[in-house]
Amino acid sequence: MKLNRTPSIHDRKWRNEENYNWNVLESAFSKIDGSGLIEVSHNLLITEGLTEGILSSGNVTPNSLFWTTPHIMLPANTPFIIESGNAVSASVYRGDGSYISGYASVVEYPQVSPEGTVTIRVSFRKNEIDTTQIYTGTQRKEYAPPGVKYSDKIYDTEFINEIKTLVDGLGSGGLEAYDKSLNKPDTYINFATGNEASSTNWSATTNIPLLPGTLYLKTLRGQTAYYNKQNEYVGGSGNEVTDMLFTTPPDATSGRFSIPKGKENEFKIIRLNNVNVGIVRRNRITVICCYWYSF
Repeated sequence: MKLNRTPSIHDRKWRNEENYNWNVLESAFSKIDGSGLIEVSHNLLITEGLTEGILSSGNVTPNSLFWTTPHIMLPANTPFIIESGNAVSASVYRGDGSYISGYASVVEYPQVSPEGTVTIRVSFRKNEIDTTQIYTGTQRKEYAPPGVKYSDKIYDTEFINEIKTLVDGLGSGGLEAYDKSLNKPDTYINFATGNEASSTNWSATTNIPLLPGTLYLKTLRGQTAYYNKQNEYVGGSGNEVTDMLFTTPPDATSGRFSIPKGKENEFKIIRLNNVNVGIVRRNRITVICCYWYSF
């Protein structure tokens, strides 16, 4: 894109060129398709403004083990599913906030919201905040964090495919020891604490030896925690595409990884050397406002 420069504010030619500049910018931006760059999660759970306690007949009763959500929008006569590792309860309400009915932990989903439903509240165990989800529909879905996230379209698809090609091409070189038979089922690792948590959507690896301050690649998303020689938690990384390429903390000697259920055979963790890093970084893309830059 070539634009004109400012000579003098008294120059009519400059004013014409300024108008030309705006035409160029408007034309360029009109060609940018921003649709789909932000994705809204299917998980309707609200994790802000939580109330301590558990729902009973529409009211929150004291219980230090549970969080209860604010009101979540849910249309009437809509199939929905609530998933959580352990006990969970829910209540549905009319538009004026009056209680309609509730769902105990023994209820099997999907359920259909009653006539007159406008909102729902959900109670779940505090340690399962990262695995609880509520969504509409009748088909089970893999866990997704609530809220919005940048679409995978923002990440360079060629970069992701290049990583997969790199993984296949490495053979056994750089692969860290991973034995799926040692995985703990129905468990994930909380990246913020290093502790185990229950979820039927995940399995957790045992401690895998890692080098400190070293760049690694993992082939699947999932929360990760790092530990020192004393098996003390020293850090973690999250569940996004960008977390698949990570550097271990300077005092880390091992890590535990959360693996989506059913994908245990696909998981690999690879130590990258300088040559690998150059290959991996070659086609990465960064988004700044509405412009794409390669580096």
